[in-house]
Amino acid sequence: MKRLKVIFLFTLVASVTGLSQDFAKVKNPRDQEFHDWKSIYLKTNPFPIIQGPIPATAEYRVGFEAMAAPRLSYQPSISFLGKSPLFSLFFPDSALSGFTSRDFLIRGYRLQGQLRYFYLMFSNKGPDAHMRPSGLYMALHSSYSTATLRLRSFTYPRLTINHFNVNALFGIQVLMKDAVGLDIFAGLGYKENTIFETDQNQNVTQLDLEEEGFGPYYSSNIKVSLGFNLAIGLW
Repeated sequence: MKRLKVIFLFTLVASVTGLSQDFAKVKNPRDQEFHDWKSIYLKTNPFPIIQGPIPATAEYRVGFEAMAAPRLSYQPSISFLGKSPLFSLFFPDSALSGFTSRDFLIRGYRLQGQLRYFYLMFSNKGPDAHMRPSGLYMALHSSYSTATLRLRSFTYPRLTINHFNVNALFGIQVLMKDAVGLDIFAGLGYKENTIFETDQNQNVTQLDLEEEGFGPYYSSNIKVSLGFNLAIGLW
């Protein structure tokens, strides 16, 4: 487990550090080495606003992708987690002890880091073809999410839900004239989901996920990934 957390920190720090360097050297049109391809891409997906990485959450995600070297890119992202519009499906009003879904508040965040290797590039024009993130890729991806569920009027009691995972991904990213693109991926990895309950006296108890009805997959350490992001060329 410690090794996996080290991998998470490595991918996140490498992604953020590489991106900060890329922002610092964004192409200048007056530079003689100016090229017509984009260096940095905005990555996002609007659909997790309906259902985020943690049950009953909405995810508002923003990420960036930039090439670190020929065929190699990095992609950090950060998300704000709020209450999903489908909250009442997870916690129906009839099961909330006299409260309604409007009485509850969810706040949290998600951090992700990804390192990609494009083993098949789709762009084969010009000397800089291997510096455009378009093609088939494999990636090392890590993610940490945390969110707190509580009543709006009270700090306690509350639930704190944490998700941690490290994954190997395979995907395809197609860019159209460097302006917009679609990134589709799937993969398999390790995950650790935990839920802690803090009572009114601030006593903390870790819940048994299967006993609480979350099911065998949610309780297991197996992570199956399937999703997509939109890519928008910035600079």
